[in-house]
Amino acid sequence: MAQQMLTSLALIHLKFMPIDRFGWNKKSLIGLFWHQGLGLLSFILDIAVIYILIRIFHVHYPIAVTIGFIVATFANYLATRATIYSNTQRPHKTAVTYFFIVATVAMFVTVGGTVFLHEVVGVPVYVARVAIGIFFGLTGYLVDCLFVFKLR
Repeated sequence: MAQQMLTSLALIHLKFMPIDRFGWNKKSLIGLFWHQGLGLLSFILDIAVIYILIRIFHVHYPIAVTIGFIVATFANYLATRATIYSNTQRPHKTAVTYFFIVATVAMFVTVGGTVFLHEVVGVPVYVARVAIGIFFGLTGYLVDCLFVFKLR
């Protein structure tokens, strides 16, 4: 069952990826779903790193959120560059530079937003991180397509 599902995903990837052009078309819609799927996997990695750092290593949560974000963002870049954006107009060196500039801004908003929601509003750390993650999950695809990887 799992192998059949992986085979189906591989066939979808071969037929519809990488995205050649951003817009209102089938490839962009499938790219959006792939982007969200890879983002979800990266986000799970992010939460796992935060959990391990807080629960096992007793790291203060803003530092744990920062480290989790960095680990997950690097994994996400590698996965999206290899799949969705392999037809980018930008050379790898330029794309990775732009990606990490955007990611640095996102990291400050993520950590600051998580701390604000936890300290000021009283939301649990993981719920705060999920709320911030949803925001970036929805906006990240547009930023990647239009700015970071600059699709035609």
